[in-house]
Amino acid sequence: MMFAGVPSNGIVPYAVILACFLFAAAGLSATEIAVDDPMLAAPAVRRSPVIPGFSPDLKPLWLEAVARPDAETRRMALDTIAIAVERGMQGWEDAAGRFREVLSSDRDPSVRRAAARALVAIDDQESAADLVAAAERDGLLASLVVEPALARWRHAAMREAWRERLKDPMAERARLLLAIDAVRMNRDAAAVEALLAIVRDPSRDVGLRLAAAEAAGQVGGDRLSAVADELDRGQGAPAGFSRLLAVRLLAGQADESAIETLQRLARDPEPAVAAAALARLDAIRPAMALPIAKGAIESADAGLRRTAATIVSRPADRDTIELLGRLLGDPNPSLRRFVTGQLVAVGLDDSLREAVATRAMRWLEVDDWRGAEQATLVVGSLDHEPAAARLVELLRHSREEVAVTAAWALRKLQAAEALGPMLARAEELERLTLAQTPVPYGDRQASQLHQAFGEAGYRAAQPLLRRHLAGPTQKGPDRPESARAAALWALTLLHADEPDPALARVLVERMAADESTPPELPLVRRMAAVGLGRMKAAEHLPALRKVAERDGVNSEIGYSCFWSIERLTGEPIPEVTAEERAVVGWFLQPLGPRPRSLGGKPSQLLEPGGGE
Repeated sequence: MMFAGVPSNGIVPYAVILACFLFAAAGLSATEIAVDDPMLAAPAVRRSPVIPGFSPDLKPLWLEAVARPDAETRRMALDTIAIAVERGMQGWEDAAGRFREVLSSDRDPSVRRAAARALVAIDDQESAADLVAAAERDGLLASLVVEPALARWRHAAMREAWRERLKDPMAERARLLLAIDAVRMNRDAAAVEALLAIVRDPSRDVGLRLAAAEAAGQVGGDRLSAVADELDRGQGAPAGFSRLLAVRLLAGQADESAIETLQRLARDPEPAVAAAALARLDAIRPAMALPIAKGAIESADAGLRRTAATIVSRPADRDTIELLGRLLGDPNPSLRRFVTGQLVAVGLDDSLREAVATRAMRWLEVDDWRGAEQATLVVGSLDHEPAAARLVELLRHSREEVAVTAAWALRKLQAAEALGPMLARAEELERLTLAQTPVPYGDRQASQLHQAFGEAGYRAAQPLLRRHLAGPTQKGPDRPESARAAALWALTLLHADEPDPALARVLVERMAADESTPPELPLVRRMAAVGLGRMKAAEHLPALRKVAERDGVNSEIGYSCFWSIERLTGEPIPEVTAEERAVVGWFLQPLGPRPRSLGGKPSQLLEPGGGE
């Protein structure tokens, strides 16, 4: 998207899109409706918190490197310290004096910048004066490190310098942006006039003017509405860009003049302007924003549609249903998911449930996979059983998004008349897999169907489910992991009150088959462990204890075993403990064995960049 008359230098499109995004994203969010797996929630495995671990030998080693004679080693050591602190390493406060000494006396400017970065990382506010001096001595590169921290610390001694810089027509663009951000963070009302001068100056580049307008809008002031009105009425070129500046200026204004300007701008032909203005108008006068939003709901611009949809969804009435219903097949995936969540929320009102479901059903009858996917989520969430016959047909849709979601919706509906066709489809998927012509999404769809049989207590599915108990082979083809895990889970639901000794023996075998050739798949082992507790197979308690103690409560299989042990004995599940992962891969680290965890066992390793 470009404004007429603006140079295509790459700055305007990004700024405009960002402006639209920032305002549109400020709207209400809906709970996203998505395909879920009840077998993963019954029980849900508690995840152990992960904390980064740092060898105690790192600090003295790096401080020694800071004292080395070669500048590159000193720089790398200081940069590494800053990275480590950002990753969570603590205990560097007593080294602040050392870093200040390097900052003030080292001969190499790159080392001094690295020292500044380290001081900023440890949040050493006592070094503020030293950092100011370093920025004055070492120029822009040092300022880029130092000034954001000084602004965050609200360092009073820099405020006048930032104000004066905004008035300097010869100031570097990067330094101006630093000053703009600083006065914005400090809500410095004394800088507003200088900001407005930049906003109104057509010789300034567009990115600078947008930043100044945003800062002025956040700081506030008496003249903002008047300047916004001036920009809105085209006293500046290009006109579309001027109107976007006007909206930025009105970000914190709520007087009558601002409201009048926002009403005009909310109908602007430029979508970025309209979306931003509409969002702001909605924040201060929602009754005025609603009719404008209704007219913008089918805009060609995704950002404006999202803003309009957010506003239209709030009344939660029949107009809401009709207007949002048009967007279920929207090309923008984020928007259509948002609309689905909003429609489901509206449909929770019993008086509107039928209207929402009826609107969604219209999408199930047209050739639009996007609309069909979202409509399926709606009817499944609202338990709209009249949709069952059409959902059965959609099980063979060519798009995975529709076919898998249809299986999920049928699982939610549990319509008795659909269970037979669902079983036929599950058996078809099995045949295709064994014939080595599997459907690409077959595992996900079969998993949903198998879970549906368990939740519905559909015993006619038992022969199919039991065939999925067979373990992996070296010859193949094997039935896929999720479908097999769901079959185990469903079978144990069917036998929760009717223990089946033969089934329990198979579950024990699957649970313990992690060292077989080939090994059993993790999700299958987990469902087998859970199933033993659900079936109250107390005779297999020793096997559960063995795996639980070997793998530990922090593992998925170990936690599942402890869950079953609690079901069988009443013994509470042990607390999931924090897991330390040693951070390795530093440019300089101690020689010797791999790091050990807090508990004395070898810890998992993390690279400094975050990869394992």
